[in-house]
Amino acid sequence: MKMFLKDFGVVLCLVVTTARFSSADLGNIDSPVDYSLATIQDDDVSFLIYQNSGTSFQTVAIGQNVVLTPNVRIIIHGYNENPDLEWVVQMRDGFLSKGSYIVVVVDWSKAATNYELGASNVQKLGEYVGQFLIDSGLDYSRSEIIGSCLGGHAAGHAGKYFFQKTGKMVPRIFGLDVAAKKFELPEVPEENRLSIKDADFVGVVHTDARQWGFKQPIGMVDFYPNGGNYQPGCNGADVDEDVCSHVRANYLFAESITSLVQTEEVNIVIEDGLVVSNPVDPNVARLIMFGEQVEQQPGPGSFVFSTQAVPPYLVISQ
Repeated sequence: MKMFLKDFGVVLCLVVTTARFSSADLGNIDSPVDYSLATIQDDDVSFLIYQNSGTSFQTVAIGQNVVLTPNVRIIIHGYNENPDLEWVVQMRDGFLSKGSYIVVVVDWSKAATNYELGASNVQKLGEYVGQFLIDSGLDYSRSEIIGSCLGGHAAGHAGKYFFQKTGKMVPRIFGLDVAAKKFELPEVPEENRLSIKDADFVGVVHTDARQWGFKQPIGMVDFYPNGGNYQPGCNGADVDEDVCSHVRANYLFAESITSLVQTEEVNIVIEDGLVVSNPVDPNVARLIMFGEQVEQQPGPGSFVFSTQAVPPYLVISQ
């Protein structure tokens, strides 16, 4: 699979689109993921390439030639979504607003209409993304893969595939409320899901740990906004609290592209199915920035911070 994007002389950001949940389309979510059920094909994936603004783009299919420039950002969506969703646009435009970026929204929505099948497709999708990076000939030292929901596991598989083929690690992966259904510990081994071993740095944002997202830390750095179980502002009569909390990770990360937010180190334990944050000795507890602003190698740990119930959600550090 040869995929090259014409060199526009600017930074490239790849955005691969997460999921609106429909109970009718979930399938069997109680058993571990089965990659032998994968149905994804080349024509199920396309890349929408933006530069300078979000108003125009070029579409590149798998197999077409493109040339990538450095500073790649790849964001991979989960089940039952598309590139026009609000959080995708916000993230795309956040990168574009910083200047000298190309944003590529990778649309695999055709292969993600059912949660069970979407889960089965993430390994192959990750291989597509990994091969995309290999064939592009770019400078890998500044690349990052950002995966939301099921896309978090696809990001992990992209990192695994990239290492298997090149002997090199993807520098950076971020998982946004990575899907727990069919992937939760300890039933699913690291080779079948996102893990700390998939990149030089793996960061994870947990916003719906009580339902759709992972409870346990699985990255080098794991962020638990508002404790990680659910999010403020997601408790209205017309709101599915868990879906709202699950998707909130995407908005928080999108805001972090242009915002500095400080987080505090904690110890995470799971009690009665919920995440509990216990304080770390203040003499050794660390403070680090959230999301896109976190340094490359802060050292392993879990971190908490508070947000607002309405956008902008992040409380900017002074």
